[in-house]
Amino acid sequence: MVVDDSANTVGYEVTHMINDQFPSNVAYSLKDVAFSYSKGKRAESEAVLKELSCLILSGRVLGILGPNGSGKSTLLKLLARVYQPQKGTIEILGESLSSFSQLDVAKRVALVPQETLQVFPFTIAEMVLMGRSPHHQGWGGWHWEDSQDWGWCRMLWMSLMSRIWGIAW
Repeated sequence: MVVDDSANTVGYEVTHMINDQFPSNVAYSLKDVAFSYSKGKRAESEAVLKELSCLILSGRVLGILGPNGSGKSTLLKLLARVYQPQKGTIEILGESLSSFSQLDVAKRVALVPQETLQVFPFTIAEMVLMGRSPHHQGWGGWHWEDSQDWGWCRMLWMSLMSRIWGIAW
């Protein structure tokens, strides 16, 4: 594991690709990823991310650190396929992220933006359950409150309580 804070990265902990040999627990693989925001109809701004190559391993806690404007949120949006890289490739679980539909990506990746406008007074449980909507079929109602969803919510809540406050259930 290498901490790379060179000019071409956003300053987070990465495992570098060596001779294209990947460990078996790779969640994401990024190779030469570049992204810029558009300034107008034709001009592009300076690249926010340029030639970023790294592996992100599953089952690990990952911190993405850097100053304002360094590309942290942009990277997360690229990983959730909210944005598409202008150059390079992103793979999730060994398959090209661009080959998945947005629904299939949403079933595998959850993104909670740093700022959200909450118009209605939802509970935490309701917010968590709304993230389950990609797993349901059809338009016969939202169905994000079925017994399986509440079971997931209850299990996660109990796990959180035991880790934070040491409460045994």
